Amino acid sequence: MVVNPDTKRPIPTSVIDKALHELHFSLKPNRNAKQQALEAIPKLREAIRLERAKMRIRIAMPSHEAKITHSRLKALFSELELEDWAEGGLEMVSLF
Repeated sequence: MVVNPDTKRPIPTSVIDKALHELHFSLKPNRNAKQQALEAIPKLREAIRLERAKMRIRIAMPSHEAKITHSRLKALFSELELEDWAEGGLEMVSLF
């Protein structure tokens, strides 16, 4: 999902469709969707302001694994919302 960087609200598909049409970018049903998206996104960035939406992820693991990976995971997360060492394990929730 893509969002407006100023408002953080989702950009409607109608706006994306209109921008693709104005850029003369047509989707080809026999081509891979991911490949077409990788071609379309840089062109869309020229036409409209957009950024990728952040995803909220939750990771839960036993404490013996958490002791090994905790510092690595914490370095990856930009906005850590929850870090709970309870019930013999670790639960982390973050925007990624």
